[in-house]
Amino acid sequence: MKKKEIAIIIRNFDSSSGGAEKYCVELTNLLTKKYCVHLFCQSFNSSNKKITIHKIPKFFEKPRFLNLILFSIFSRIATRKYNIVHSHDMVSHANINTIHVPCVKTNLSNLKGIHKYFYLIKSLFSPRILSYLWLERQQMKNKIIAVSRLTQENIFLNYPSQRNKIKIARPGLGRTFIDIKTNLRSKEIENCNLPQNSFTFLFAAHGFERKGLDSVINALSILDKENVHLIVAGRGEKKYHKKSFRNIHFIGSIEKMENIYSNVDALIHPTLGDTFGMSVLEAMSFSLPVIVSSPQYCGLSYELSEKEVIFIENPRDAKEIKEKIDMLVSNDKLRKKLSIEARKKALEFSWKNTMLQTIDSYNELLGG
Repeated sequence: MKKKEIAIIIRNFDSSSGGAEKYCVELTNLLTKKYCVHLFCQSFNSSNKKITIHKIPKFFEKPRFLNLILFSIFSRIATRKYNIVHSHDMVSHANINTIHVPCVKTNLSNLKGIHKYFYLIKSLFSPRILSYLWLERQQMKNKIIAVSRLTQENIFLNYPSQRNKIKIARPGLGRTFIDIKTNLRSKEIENCNLPQNSFTFLFAAHGFERKGLDSVINALSILDKENVHLIVAGRGEKKYHKKSFRNIHFIGSIEKMENIYSNVDALIHPTLGDTFGMSVLEAMSFSLPVIVSSPQYCGLSYELSEKEVIFIENPRDAKEIKEKIDMLVSNDKLRKKLSIEARKKALEFSWKNTMLQTIDSYNELLGG
């Protein structure tokens, strides 16, 4: 039986670029087992020969909103013949959209009184905001898949008509994080020259400020313990690299994060806004104790309990984070308990489930 053809849309098809891109890559690779997959993108990093790649032209990097509009126009023309057009980016025409980030309209929904009117006036004179709002409204006319309950609730807040219409397809773990190896070496961490008795936290994110690095730095300063070190992995604002922080080591963007997870003692993730939090799930799969923001700030936290992680109620509160760090470092029994429960919980997440939940939406769209 001939496989059905589907179109997948994303500007950058590269698992190292961020959470949305990793989600798209993992899911698309699995979908090739069921469908003839055509990928429409501006850049890609893939060795999967089962994916037919169609390059969408990219004339310039900035302004980004203008590039996004042109991407939407060209991908619309290129995908007209497909019955299933599944986008992981903000385009106007896909009949299935996986939403990875908070709605643009959230900025308006969260404001009250005179601040709301000021934002409305600002929006009317901003081609960027108007473009994003228009594209988002077009998305919401079609079938929506949210990557977490937090994302789902955010869509309900901004587009109440979508209530009870949104499917959730959570991210999962690949074989690398299920069949873990604990003897992996990391040159990046070796180059940090950590003391033998050090307790090492990992902070892994793209966009350091939004993911709470300032709070961690301030917390470690208050804690003032010589043996507690922080490894910072990912891409972030240049301002951090221009300073010298005590016991904090920047190792940049890492392609094989499993090498890092197996060489640290715990993960800290005081995010100010994460629709899911892949680094938390991956760290848990390596049996790492995790300190993470509460469900209000992190989508994965909706699925977790206090027996599996340590929650941060206010990720801007350095004193609270300091207390949680100190509690974890000084309590060996707590660390062991969290390690066991974290691994057990992480194994409930799989990309196969993500694929099956996505295929359910495809079948609903096709009426079968």
